[in-house]
Amino acid sequence: MAEKIWSIIHRIVRFACLVGNTKSFLIVHKDVKSIIEEKAGNKDVEYFPFTIHNQNYKPHSEDYCFINPLIKLDCLDIEASEVQSWKDTDKVLDVGQFILDRKKVENAPTIFRVKEEIFTCVVNEDLANAFRQKGFTNMILTKLQYANED
Repeated sequence: MAEKIWSIIHRIVRFACLVGNTKSFLIVHKDVKSIIEEKAGNKDVEYFPFTIHNQNYKPHSEDYCFINPLIKLDCLDIEASEVQSWKDTDKVLDVGQFILDRKKVENAPTIFRVKEEIFTCVVNEDLANAFRQKGFTNMILTKLQYANED
C-alpha cells in the first residue's frame, strides 16, 4: 500500500499599507511612514516601529509602525457637523459629519486628530496627494467640506 503524502501549502501573507484594526490605531507600512515623516516631520507626530509575528511567534515583518499624531485640533464647525454632547457638558457623544471651520484650520499641521473625535485623523491636501500618487493599499481618503460651502 502506498504511503500517503501530505503537502504543506506555504502562503505568503502580505499586509496592506494601512492595517485596519478594531482600536482605530494608525498602523502603516514603512513607505507610508516615510512620506508622513517627510511632510510632517517629527515635531507633532510620534512613530513607534514594531514587529509582526506569525502564528508560530516568529517574526514576519518589521516594516510597520504605529503613527501617533500628537495635535488634537479644534477644527469642526460644531453646528454644521451636528456634534451632539452630553447634557450640560462638553463631552461629545457623536459627530454627525465632519464639516471644517476654515478659520480653525488655517494654520493646521500636516496631520492631526479631530478634538471632538480623537480616533479620526485628518491630513492636509499635500499629504493626501502624496498618498494618492503612491497608490497605497487599504487607504481611503475622503475630502472634507468646509462650512457654508457646497
